[in-house]
Amino acid sequence: PQETIHVPPADPESARVQPPHIDIFSSNDPVFGSDVRNAAQLLHTRVYLREGHITKSDVNQMDYYHDAYVPRSTYYFVRNTTKVASARLIHANKADGMLSLPTARYFATDPEAIREAAGVQRLTDIKHHEVVEVSALASERFDGGKSDGDFDAVISLYSTMIRDSLEQGHKLWL
Repeated sequence: PQETIHVPPADPESARVQPPHIDIFSSNDPVFGSDVRNAAQLLHTRVYLREGHITKSDVNQMDYYHDAYVPRSTYYFVRNTTKVASARLIHANKADGMLSLPTARYFATDPEAIREAAGVQRLTDIKHHEVVEVSALASERFDGGKSDGDFDAVISLYSTMIRDSLEQGHKLWL
């Protein structure tokens, strides 16, 4: 049996609620942030184990996948009547800037395309607080695969993340 994912109740004071049936939560919430982080990490762990992206040896004693980026990540969790979804934005650190993010550090990237996407003259013009990496996307249906016309939770997830990211002044998503 799957462990139930607990998130805070949809409350206009503590979470963005999209009528009529989409609840959106962020770990930046001062009251429920740790619950949101736990729910997102549990979903991430469960989906990544099932899909073979991680193994049981990658999971900690609390049954979460925990990597070096957890402490500097903002987690998002969305639910509707048929699906839950989560993802995170990893924030670059000041010391290494963009190179502190996994994609920039471990994969070949096109510097010209990054510069152009960020709208800067030089890569060094991108400040650490202007770049984030989208990571750990996970989603699960809990309706047996049926669709009842719900607005997809993943679309709601990404639209919330991009809005929050723009409000924070980010110029670039990796």
